[in-house]
Amino acid sequence: MLLMIGCSNNMSSHQKLIVIDACVARSSGGYQATSEEARNCRDILDAVLYNRHKLVFTRSIKAEWNVHSSKFARKWRRLMAQASQICFRADPDKSILWNRIETATNCVEERTILEKDFRYVAVALDADRIIVSRDKEARSAYQVIAILVSEIRTIVWVNPCNRSHRPFQWISQGANRNSDLLLG
Repeated sequence: MLLMIGCSNNMSSHQKLIVIDACVARSSGGYQATSEEARNCRDILDAVLYNRHKLVFTRSIKAEWNVHSSKFARKWRRLMAQASQICFRADPDKSILWNRIETATNCVEERTILEKDFRYVAVALDADRIIVSRDKEARSAYQVIAILVSEIRTIVWVNPCNRSHRPFQWISQGANRNSDLLLG
C-alpha cells in the first residue's frame, strides 16, 4: 500500500499531481531574475501554484529539493504547503521496471543518466504521469528506452525552458496529456 498524504481524491479534473525535478527548483529565480532559464523555472512553479496543481514528493525527491532549492523555490514550496498542494507519497518499489530499463540498454553512460532520474519516473507512474524537468539528456534517454519499455511511453515530460513545449499554456490549460509531450 502506498502512503499518500495530501493526495485527496476530491481534486477537480483540471488539477494534476505533478512531479517536478529538483533542477527546476535549483534554477528558479526570483521576480528580479534576468536569465531566461531562471524566469522560465520560476514561471512554471508559479503556474503550478496558481492553477492549483499538486507537487508530488517522496522522501528521496524531498531530500533532493532540500539540498538544491533556490531561495525562490523554498518560498514557493512554503506557499504550496500552506495551500495544501503538496502530495507526499512513499518511494514506490519499481525494481522490476528498473530491471527492464537496465536490460534495455547496453550503454553504461545512458544507464547512469536513466538511473539518476528514475525516482521521478517511478513516482510519476503512480501519479498523473507528469514530470517537469530541464534535463534534456534524461528526457532523450527515456524517449529511447520508451521504445522497449511501454509503461514509460505514457509519461508527459515537460521542459519549462523549451518553448516548443509551451509549458505555461499547457499548465494553465490543465496539464493535459499532449502527444507532443509524451515520452513515447
